[in-house]
Amino acid sequence: MKRQTHRFLMFSFAFFLLTLLLFIGCPFCRFLSFSCPGCGLTRAWLAFFRGNVSQAFQYHPFFLIAPIFIILYIFRDHAPNRRVWLLDIVLFVFAIPMAVYHILIR
Repeated sequence: MKRQTHRFLMFSFAFFLLTLLLFIGCPFCRFLSFSCPGCGLTRAWLAFFRGNVSQAFQYHPFFLIAPIFIILYIFRDHAPNRRVWLLDIVLFVFAIPMAVYHILIR
């Protein structure tokens, strides 16, 4: 029951954020005045699905591997207990270059 409640809260929060994004755009960019690590992911995927791969990489260089790590994070509770810390380290190591790229380079 606890997992179901946790998942429900996660999906409710995600729905709330998506609704908020429709009205004000990226809150990170709007209030802090610089791009968040996820800025450009949607545009990159749209360009990729239109067949414009080079433009997709210009929008966000990590767009191909970002969904893999998002899925891994969502289902990390199903990993064996010994491996959860390893998965957290991998996700953290992935997040650092993504954040550095968007904060310093973009």
